[in-house]
This record gives sequence, structure tokens and C-alpha cells, in this order.
Amino acid sequence: MLSVLRKNITSMKRRISPPRKCSTCGFLSLGEDHGVDEADWMQLYRGIDIGINCARGLWDLERSPFEEIRFYRHKCKGFYRQLPGLRPSEHMQEVLKDRDSRRQKKLLVLAALVSTITTLIVNWAMKTLTG
Repeated sequence: MLSVLRKNITSMKRRISPPRKCSTCGFLSLGEDHGVDEADWMQLYRGIDIGINCARGLWDLERSPFEEIRFYRHKCKGFYRQLPGLRPSEHMQEVLKDRDSRRQKKLLVLAALVSTITTLIVNWAMKTLTG
């Protein structure tokens, strides 16, 4: 039952969220740290190889760059939705900020949980010893 529900939720997410393709990822780059702009896209659609690549190095080298751009990557761990005007290195900074923010939230929840459990144990011990 739970696995069927999980499959349905995953299927709905894929239909609702935009597809994860390299063409919509912020790590699509030219050279070291140059994002892909409209002029670059025009050259790509004309079939001109302009040296496009994945800044995180996650492409399958057996496929051509044109195939990689169109390839759906539902499970790509390096995917990060493109934010207009940012270079790949700036996207990496955003990824790191998001990761740090999530880590801080998890630590706060963990600290609250430990504090609550400690309080409950101390209260129980006090009632047991004085009772």
C-alpha cells in the first residue's frame, strides 16, 4: 500500500514540476564559468558545437552535447534550476547556501528534540526520586 502511494506521488511530482533537463540547469556552461545566453542557444539550435558542458562534470561522455542537453534527468543529484543572470559558480554558491540553511534547520530541530527529551527524563527522574 505504501509503495503504491509513493509511486503515485512520484508520478504526480513529475507531471507537476518542470522537467529536469540540462537545458534548464544552472550548471550548463561554456568553458570554465560562462553561463549559456540567448546567442549561445541560437548557435546550438543551428547545430554549431560551441563547447557546452556540465560545470559539475555529470555528463555521460558517450553521448554528444546535443543529446545531453535534451536528456531528461529525473534523478540527477547535481541539478539546480537555472536562475537568470547567474554564472555556474554563482549557482554553486546558491546550492551551498541552500545546503547550509537546511543543515542549520535540521540542527535546530535536533537541539529542540534533545532538549525536550532531556526535560522529560529529568522530570520523570525527579518524580520517581521524590515520589
